[in-house]
Amino acid sequence: MVCGKKECRIVEQVMNIVRAERGGYPSFDCYHVVEALRLVKEKGAGRPYLSYILGIGDASAKTLIKRLREFGLVKQVGRHSYISDLGEMVVEGFEESMHIYSSKLSIEGFEECNVLFLKMKPPKDLTSIHRLRDVIISRGCDESIVGFVDNGIIGFPGLPRGLEKKVSNPLLMFGGVIEQGAVVVVPSKCKKALYSFFISIMRDCCNEIK
Repeated sequence: MVCGKKECRIVEQVMNIVRAERGGYPSFDCYHVVEALRLVKEKGAGRPYLSYILGIGDASAKTLIKRLREFGLVKQVGRHSYISDLGEMVVEGFEESMHIYSSKLSIEGFEECNVLFLKMKPPKDLTSIHRLRDVIISRGCDESIVGFVDNGIIGFPGLPRGLEKKVSNPLLMFGGVIEQGAVVVVPSKCKKALYSFFISIMRDCCNEIK
């Protein structure tokens, strides 16, 4: 994974919000944090709107906004929340480094899917593929297809040739997103897990460069 001081600061900010407190983890996760910041940035969203759009309870939305304020990611003006400069940095950082797209595959379970591209050493061996897949599973998604991108070539080691073409051909339109790295495909229902996966990979990268 490729990461720098800015990316590591972003990871730290998100992990602050989702950390355990008083012996338990909140009912929201990394996905809810990033999307909440986007909604606050775009709409000055308040608790009822965040609860409705993000699909979390009113109490969870209240706790989420409270934590975002405590760590300086949003500011409160009257009954509305507005994004701070720090919150803006987190949103922009995700938009720059988390390359995620919607796609469709003619494969059962992946008819509607999300595709994530990660800048890293292309995982061309099965050990590297399985390592990334294990992280995805640990984040709550049992179905995933992991491959590599290398100078416009997209490959999925371990897949039969015919199946590999079914996956790679529809993704060629995204081949220019990164020159080298990993590509992760999950069903649309796993989008939330994909955010947590991305944060986990980024956190490991940041720990390595400390």
